[in-house]
Amino acid sequence: MGGAKCVVCARAGRHSCSRCQTSYCSVECQTRDWRELGHRAACARLVRERGGAVVTPPEARARATAAAAAAAARGGGGGAARCPACDDAWDVNREPTMMLCCARDVCDKCSGALLPTSLPCPLCGTPASRDAAWSLALLRRHVDGGHPAAIAYLGCAFRAGYLGLVPSRKKAAKFYRRAADLGDVRATLRLGAAYAAGEGVKLDRRKAARYYRVAADAGDALAQCELGYVLHEGLGVDRDAAEAARYLRLAANAGLAEAEFNLGAAYEAGSGVDRDRAEAERLYARAAARGHRAAAATVDRIAGLRRGARSGDDRSVVARAVSRSLRDAIDGGDDASEPA
Repeated sequence: MGGAKCVVCARAGRHSCSRCQTSYCSVECQTRDWRELGHRAACARLVRERGGAVVTPPEARARATAAAAAAAARGGGGGAARCPACDDAWDVNREPTMMLCCARDVCDKCSGALLPTSLPCPLCGTPASRDAAWSLALLRRHVDGGHPAAIAYLGCAFRAGYLGLVPSRKKAAKFYRRAADLGDVRATLRLGAAYAAGEGVKLDRRKAARYYRVAADAGDALAQCELGYVLHEGLGVDRDAAEAARYLRLAANAGLAEAEFNLGAAYEAGSGVDRDRAEAERLYARAAARGHRAAAATVDRIAGLRRGARSGDDRSVVARAVSRSLRDAIDGGDDASEPA
């Protein structure tokens, strides 16, 4: 290393950053500088100052993709099986919240308790964000370091216009694509939704279906539910009610209330599955128990029809009341919330 010293502890340098050539005595010091001392954000600037170009090593992308795949497999945030703050299992019906200081997810219960207060982050100890500009600076530090989930979060921020940003669907789609290319599964789903709606990109239902399938096959329950709708309606793909029911069942088995309601509608109508009124009512009840308003209304409607029926042959009346397209079901259900 020609006499260069470690920038962290001033010991003799033994190796250097592969991008900006900053010297370190050990992997431990390099890791500390990257995670805690700001090198993640400074690396690209140092490369520019030294007249070089940033070249991301192939293994860095592979690690990011593997981390995103782990996050998809658990269906919640950050790759962990439980919320790292309270150790509760993730609720697939609630979007986790990213702590911008450390780019780690916490459940909605923890975020609801922390965000209105000035308490430091329970995961890394960083003091509470002072304002939107400070929060955006924290987020951009992770974005500049190539953190896939942080890049996806910035896309959400542009879409909704929070953190002081001017709303831009085009910029949102740009960051979704960047995060999806790094393997972020939820960003892949959001990019599909952008193509489905023509938000920030040209409307393309075939691309939407393709991105939905990638995210669904990676284990994202919401993507499985959306792909079920796309297959049921034949939007950008050949209509396949049986395949639609299969993806809805995967999402329903993960506990997604929207999928339980939609799968119940499929059983009620006999769409892609054998008609089974008892199974439909069981799925409606499960979704209602999770707080799905349309499912609760359907359960109440069925109960009312039963009470008012003069005989047991009320099947056709109930079917007309609850058998509707999966699009109607999705429109009537709870929308997935954006991360805060």
